[in-house]
Amino acid sequence: MKKVLAIGGRPGTGKSTLIKKLMNEYTDWVRIKPFPLVDAEYSKEADLVIIGKYDEGEVFGGTDKLSMATQPKALEYIKTSHDIRVIFEGDRLFNGSFLRDLMEVDDIDLKVLLLKAKEKTLTERYKERGTEQSVQFLNSRQTKYDNMLMSFDLMDLIQERTNENLEDQNCLLEEILEFFDIFH
Repeated sequence: MKKVLAIGGRPGTGKSTLIKKLMNEYTDWVRIKPFPLVDAEYSKEADLVIIGKYDEGEVFGGTDKLSMATQPKALEYIKTSHDIRVIFEGDRLFNGSFLRDLMEVDDIDLKVLLLKAKEKTLTERYKERGTEQSVQFLNSRQTKYDNMLMSFDLMDLIQERTNENLEDQNCLLEEILEFFDIFH
């Protein structure tokens, strides 16, 4: 059985922070390239592949650091792997077409989390990390996720989760560990 967890959300909802928190639970992460154009981190201890690049000290990471051509290769990697456990976050893969493609993969347990936070929290996070994304860009991300939530074939798949504070992050981390049957 393939277990795949997709995490999406507007900038500032804590996607990369959550993944980094998960990675801090284990010390044996190694960068791998399981398929052309697919960079990932792998933990033998957790038996988990995280698609994306997570470099020390960088605020942003994940699939956004990968090539625009990653999507078909990532799909092929997941399709051709057996008993794999994969997690990814970020716009490069968290989109309607990729999620629909994943829904068609045989022998897959797919979980999709859409993180959200209050506008005030997002604004504070943007200031803390020193990012200045245009209002137009931020609105386009919101429209993208609203459209996904309204899509008949995706609406039942996507589970919204609030990520406002440390308590929310801890609950999300536990949900992730539980999904992958990882106990620490």
